Amino acid sequence: MPEMKPCVKSINNVSLDFFLCERTHDCVVDKNNGQTCTYHIAGQQNAIVLAAVRENCWKKGYKLAPIEHLIVRLQEADWPVTILGKGRGRLLSMRRITNNCRFEPLEIRHTLAYDYAARASAQDSCPAFNILSNIVEKNLPFEPKPNLISQMGTCEHALQLNEPTGHEHDFVHRSILTDIKLTPVPRQKYCECALEAKITATGEKITPTQTGGEMNGQKNMSHFIIRGHSDALLKVVDNFGNVEGLAAIDCKHRQYNSMKEIQSFVRQTLIYAIAAAQIANIEPKYYLLVTVRSPFGEMEGHARKQKPVITMIPNEPTNLELLGLKAYLKRSLQRQERILASTISFAREKGKQEKLKAGGCFRRGDGHQICFKKEVCDYLASAVKESQQPLGTILAQNNYVPAQYELCKKYRR
Repeated sequence: MPEMKPCVKSINNVSLDFFLCERTHDCVVDKNNGQTCTYHIAGQQNAIVLAAVRENCWKKGYKLAPIEHLIVRLQEADWPVTILGKGRGRLLSMRRITNNCRFEPLEIRHTLAYDYAARASAQDSCPAFNILSNIVEKNLPFEPKPNLISQMGTCEHALQLNEPTGHEHDFVHRSILTDIKLTPVPRQKYCECALEAKITATGEKITPTQTGGEMNGQKNMSHFIIRGHSDALLKVVDNFGNVEGLAAIDCKHRQYNSMKEIQSFVRQTLIYAIAAAQIANIEPKYYLLVTVRSPFGEMEGHARKQKPVITMIPNEPTNLELLGLKAYLKRSLQRQERILASTISFAREKGKQEKLKAGGCFRRGDGHQICFKKEVCDYLASAVKESQQPLGTILAQNNYVPAQYELCKKYRR
């Protein structure tokens, strides 16, 4: 693995010393030879948000790194892995699971083709938030206040996962993959991929070529489409080129506090993995779900690395985690449909979330807003109360949600 050191450059009066680079001794910015690196991506970011990212990294004592560096770390280090489903909660080592297999980028490009019922990232306990995650904010009659935490997360994703447009083949960080004898693959082929998973609520198997059948708008809700964008997709390949497993990676802003991931993040990355397997037409033996978090606690000024939390789910028809995902999604969509159809259900759910002492709309005790959609939710609650029309009608007839959003189709004129 190449030695990773903090970047020595600054841009827009913001030091990039919070980002690790393998080329500090041979900086491409100084050479000006047409090659590009994270410096060029940082120049496209809002300076205030970039400064906030640096301050957060400095205060908590960790550095960001290119996605290629994480792939090398997954390959070379022996991480603890939580197995769910069979032997629920059991810990095994990564090397015991992968058995000398190698991680390779899963090259996948997909055009979204179906109406969808939900987004993979919206697996919150609040059904109203799950609905409002589909909002097209530019169609609202007001501009929601920017959320700095959300903007910081977007900025971090850009620095770690994006490539400068038009310079993909000159991007230097890709060469990190050659250290584990992999072909340097452009990030655009396996990062930030648009995905849609075809989920069967009844438990029957879905083949990768299945079109999805009846969507959840039908009364039986036997099939539904879940959309999302994975941060990175990898395949686990043996020495003969056979795909043993599939890994879905998602970078989080939250701190590492356990070797076992919270259930909502497991569901989110599992949907990404299932979607990738269907689109790539592969049948892996297992799914590796990797959430990348910042280190625990605050160690101001330190150069700690982000830590992966890894979950493995065997791809077996009787796996309780896979069956549980289908049952959860069906219950969640039913709750969302009630809120869309009933003014009373929406008001009750909103009031319930606002009263929660932990989670919900606010943190415990201090009244600090944590829901990114609170301002939009308040506006729509007022609109529902004033018009006495259900939330679904307001969202659909004002084009506040995409036309492909299945749950609101029946409310359109």
